[in-house]
Amino acid sequence: MKKVLTLLAVLALASTTTSFAQAGKTPAASEKAAAHSTPDYSSQLGLNAAQATKLQTILQGQSQEMQQLKSKDPAGTGSDAMAARARHDEQLRAVLTPEQFAKYKKLSSK
Repeated sequence: MKKVLTLLAVLALASTTTSFAQAGKTPAASEKAAAHSTPDYSSQLGLNAAQATKLQTILQGQSQEMQQLKSKDPAGTGSDAMAARARHDEQLRAVLTPEQFAKYKKLSSK
């Protein structure tokens, strides 16, 4: 009985620790992903410095929001996810030229 209680306590502690680690890691992971993809998009889309900075900010926000939505809807198919994608597309349209936006959509769908 004592072994079972110890095992349950260890499992509860491990799951709690993992939850806190993931919650704290989300923004940093979003920043890292946005920072990593921005140079690729910059060169492939021919972005200027101002566009690249704005793109990185948008991608970071998009990544964070989508991670939050996926925690609610793991399949990412809900109306909230669709609305978020549309909102991010509008933000991108405000930063990119129509040609850059069309190329971005092609690149991001791969």
